[in-house]
Amino acid sequence: MDPSKLDQAGRFACEDFGTGYESAQTGQARVELANTVNEWAPKSQTTGLAEAGKALGNAADLTPGAWQLAADSFAQICLDASGVEQ
Repeated sequence: MDPSKLDQAGRFACEDFGTGYESAQTGQARVELANTVNEWAPKSQTTGLAEAGKALGNAADLTPGAWQLAADSFAQICLDASGVEQ
């Protein structure tokens, strides 16, 4: 498995994140989304994804700015590993 590409667990984590991100506007919704993402992210061998999932969980009930930084980082890893041109 190429760690620079999404594996199955990484794909599930990124898909869950992409599906739930827009609606995660409250602290509780962000915690729920982070919990969903982290059902898969820690199992992924994709470079940086498990760590980014953990950061997402840590930031979920902090300030909106902290959440945004963690969410942007997670999303960027998903995009980079998916091979999709931006």
